[in-house]
Amino acid sequence: VVIAHEISHQWFGNLVTM
Repeated sequence: VVIAHEISHQWFGNLVTM
């Protein structure tokens, strides 16, 4: 489930960028 963790970080990072 490491991939899910990475995706979560990427999604959160994108949200913060906006």
